Amino acid sequence: MTEYKPGDKVKYNPIGGASSKVSTTTGTIVDVKGSGTDAVYTIENDKTNKKREYHAGNIKGTPDTK
Repeated sequence: MTEYKPGDKVKYNPIGGASSKVSTTTGTIVDVKGSGTDAVYTIENDKTNKKREYHAGNIKGTPDTK
């Protein structure tokens, strides 16, 4: 499992998990609690600038990941 750190840009599913069929969005990680599959990331959405916590399973990778 990839570990991310504050400042990393990621794409993620705001609802469900990484395999969810909802559209993905991008944001910047601003805080990390825990590690591995138990990690909870605070992500600031690129479009809304709102911050929310997401589990590692919601993150699909970096914006350049297919």
